[in-house]
Amino acid sequence: ASVEPITNRGLHDDANLRLLMASIGGTDRTILFNEADAQPLPLSPWSKTKGIPLTALVLQLLAVLLFLFLAYGWRHGPLRTLATTPRTSPLEFAYSMGNLYHKAGAGEAAIADARLRLIHMLEQQCGIGRETVREGAPAIAASLRERFNYDSPDIIPLLEETETLKRTSPAVALTVVKRFHQVMEELEQRVSVKSTAFKENFFVRT
Repeated sequence: ASVEPITNRGLHDDANLRLLMASIGGTDRTILFNEADAQPLPLSPWSKTKGIPLTALVLQLLAVLLFLFLAYGWRHGPLRTLATTPRTSPLEFAYSMGNLYHKAGAGEAAIADARLRLIHMLEQQCGIGRETVREGAPAIAASLRERFNYDSPDIIPLLEETETLKRTSPAVALTVVKRFHQVMEELEQRVSVKSTAFKENFFVRT
C-alpha cells in the first residue's frame, strides 16, 4: 500500500530492492524509471480538510453561538413585570400605602388642605378679614369683587361644596384640588397687579 519500496530512498534498503526485483520478473530485461516524470494529482482547497469532521464542527459552532445569543438576550432583553409583586418590593409598599390612604379618606384630606390654603391666602395676601371669611362664600366673593374686581363664578360653589367634607373618590378630589389651585393662581395675579399699581401711584405722588 506504500510507494516507499520503489523510491530512491527506499531502494537503499536491500529488502525493498529484492521486493522490487521479484515484482518485475527475471533478469533478461532492463527497466528504467524516473520519479520526476510522475505528475502529482491536482489539489483543491478542500483537499486539506479531508478526514476532518466538518459537519460536527459546524454543528458545535452553531450550538455555541446560539448559547451566547440566548445568554446575552436573557440579560439585555425587554423587561416584563412580575405576575405577582413581592411584598418586599418598593412598588408593593406604594400600593399598600395607597390603599391605606384611600381607606382613610385621603381625598377628603387633600380637599381640606387646599381649602385651608385658599382661606390662608385670602386672609394674608388679599387682606380679607376673618369675620368676612366666617360669614361664608357670598361675603368672600363680594369682598374680592370690591377689592380686586375679581368675579369668578366658581369660587362661591367651590367654597360651599367643600364646607362640609364627604366621602370623595380620588378622581373627584383631584378635580376639586385643581379648581382650588386655579382660583389661587388667578388671585395671585390680581394681587400682583394691584400691588404694582399701588407702588407706581405711591412713587408718582411722592
